[in-house]
Amino acid sequence: MKPPQPMQSETFAWLAGGLVVAVVAQIAFLYLGWFGLFLVGVCGMTVTMRMDLHGGHAIADQDYGSSSVEMYARQLRQAENASPEEKQAAAADRAKRQKMIYILNTLWMALMGFGLAMFFTHQV
Repeated sequence: MKPPQPMQSETFAWLAGGLVVAVVAQIAFLYLGWFGLFLVGVCGMTVTMRMDLHGGHAIADQDYGSSSVEMYARQLRQAENASPEEKQAAAADRAKRQKMIYILNTLWMALMGFGLAMFFTHQV
């Protein structure tokens, strides 16, 4: 039995990511006001959209390819050659990733909407 590794857990990743976003949002708010929160939301939305496009990676790497056409062709080849167990595992991984991306995109859109609404409210 492997000992628990808290630094590699999903909960730790969520907490660390949330802390980073909170600090960046605070700094953006201090320097840019409400518009800074809107920009943090836009940046977060960009990162999650890239994660969705690159199969869970925020930045494309050499293993995954650097263009959408290459990635799609590689994904099709992998799907054709996969065993039923691998297909099932890939579907479960994809479903978990889509749930995470949906939650994050909802939070980013809320931050963008709130930041932009407050920015225009305080401009009057």
